[in-house]
Amino acid sequence: MLLSNIFLILGFCLGTVGAAGFGPETESLAWPFLIAGTVLISVGAILRRRLAQSPAASQVQGQGSASELKDRLSAVTQQLHDLQEVMDSLDDSAFFDQLDAVLDGAVFDLTKDSEDFMRGLG
Repeated sequence: MLLSNIFLILGFCLGTVGAAGFGPETESLAWPFLIAGTVLISVGAILRRRLAQSPAASQVQGQGSASELKDRLSAVTQQLHDLQEVMDSLDDSAFFDQLDAVLDGAVFDLTKDSEDFMRGLG
């Protein structure tokens, strides 16, 4: 992953320097820098894509599967529906305490793992 990032960053830098060489008078190294930058960006992107399809990435994808995301979203939704049902019988401070418990619990855990879910869902 580090190597693909190096290729992407170096390619971007070379491509930018090459593109800056085009103006009223084209610099002699503008085309080579632009082409080298494009090639390095392409190599970095291909390398990153291959790493994402490796068996190690499949194990990471299992951590944030679609069914787990659906189950956790359903749990949050159920907790909010339960809170809505008893909302009229609670005073303001009790309602906000229970709402904070939902936000600090299930919703926080869901957002904390959002990167795993994004990787798992592609």
